[in-house]
Amino acid sequence: MKSIIKSVFVGLCATALLLALSNSAQAQVASGSGELAVNGGWNNNLGTINSDGTVNKNAYSFGASAGYNLSENIAVLGEYQYVPEGSYEGVTVKTQFYGGTIRYAYGNSKFSPYILVSGGGVGTTASEQGESVSVNGSYIAFGGGVSIFLGKNWGIRPEFRYNDLFSTSGGTTTTQGVPQITGGLFFQFGGEQSSKKKASSGN
Repeated sequence: MKSIIKSVFVGLCATALLLALSNSAQAQVASGSGELAVNGGWNNNLGTINSDGTVNKNAYSFGASAGYNLSENIAVLGEYQYVPEGSYEGVTVKTQFYGGTIRYAYGNSKFSPYILVSGGGVGTTASEQGESVSVNGSYIAFGGGVSIFLGKNWGIRPEFRYNDLFSTSGGTTTTQGVPQITGGLFFQFGGEQSSKKKASSGN
């Protein structure tokens, strides 16, 4: 299953790249614009519970973000990730990330690579028949990806992150590394494009 997901992910990215290169729209991040995005992906070391109670170290995640492009290259965003880890014998486990991100893009075109750093809080909750127990902590993440514009102000965004999780339970602090691969859909609105782009588009 994991190999199938990765193959589909690579295929979608390649298709999007071809569409972006052939698209005549004047795609560019506008300084002062807002952004909304959703994503889904795969995490290693945040496991799902199997039907026999054992744990598979791979899990899926779903997320969203919203933010502001300070310039054509720098963006600040708030983000949320939800990782359903499954149920066993009536106990349901889920993990949630909530924090902020600073993203720096190299260049400003239809195909714009970027790096990022993010951090915030993380919580894992186990619940059963209305009762729940939570373990809270924090995370810091580093990674990168590429914004692929399929239109003037929207496109897709494949991304890789490495998350460091820190949590405390019973007076003991533990750390956990979680690699994450996601694919997202983004939409940007408002702001002003650079004078160079305006001139090239005839405005």
